[in-house]
Amino acid sequence: MTVAAFFLRRRAELGASLRIAGILPFPRATRSSPRHPRRPAFGVGNPSEVSISSTVNSIRRHPGLRLRAALRRWRAAVLPGREEPERVHAARVALKEARAVLRLLRRELPGEAAAGWDQRLRQAMKELAPARDQVVMSAILTAHVGRLPREEDRRRLVRALPRPPAIPSRALRRIAPLLEELGQALSPFLQSLGWTPVERAFAKALRSVRRLQTRAGRDETPALWHRWRRRVKELAYQADFVRPPDFPAWKSLRQDAWELQSKLGDLQDLQITVEGLAHLEVPADIRKALRATLRRAANKALRRAWKARLKKSALGK
Repeated sequence: MTVAAFFLRRRAELGASLRIAGILPFPRATRSSPRHPRRPAFGVGNPSEVSISSTVNSIRRHPGLRLRAALRRWRAAVLPGREEPERVHAARVALKEARAVLRLLRRELPGEAAAGWDQRLRQAMKELAPARDQVVMSAILTAHVGRLPREEDRRRLVRALPRPPAIPSRALRRIAPLLEELGQALSPFLQSLGWTPVERAFAKALRSVRRLQTRAGRDETPALWHRWRRRVKELAYQADFVRPPDFPAWKSLRQDAWELQSKLGDLQDLQITVEGLAHLEVPADIRKALRATLRRAANKALRRAWKARLKKSALGK
């Protein structure tokens, strides 16, 4: 079953579920030829073909209810009570997931509001990015210390490694109220949300990832691959939000998207570390040796990422 056919069936089941619950009226009877009686479509005005479990699952999948649950989860992730480094990571994940879901719903929100919230969430992420980049660079260089042939060079590199960054506590304290405000801003739209615009937006996201993946196969520019990685990660968050539980192809798409974005993330971390070598206080010969080693590792990571690219059948036409 294709993604489009699955969504058409789920939309029919949801309409029947709301009619059974009395939320929507049943369609009015239409005249048909006695010789060729009109047969009702599956799940539309035909309660006998809709099981109780299907009805419960359809109502449970209402996007407004799912978004409300996601908002609670995002706020809980950034509240105090855990170690600061873990809290920084949890805050970045919550902000990225919130931005990805908002992109699915932006056509259902006023244009200025959608753009404004995307900008505010992006700014909050940028305040946390330097701390994360320093941790990644230090970890990668530590893993490559043993590649240097001389013991003296290894000691110099260890002394020059970036120090653990200060936790941006002020930025962390602003994220929970920001997400609380986002929930209040979205609350008037939760009841009116429907799956049709969400599905259309997700289909558009699939097409965007497909185009970027095609371009990445012809152009290995780091900026293009970074953009591809951002779109794939966004797609993975959006698939987690939509997540039809009884559609095997959808589960495979989510798993493949998460695997691909992880490999693209490894490539990006190596590229960031290569760029950061210019600010490392070590002799030029050590910097040159490290740059050559990291570039070889980045080339291998690039090939692994391309091998894990999403299948054309999953991305649609």
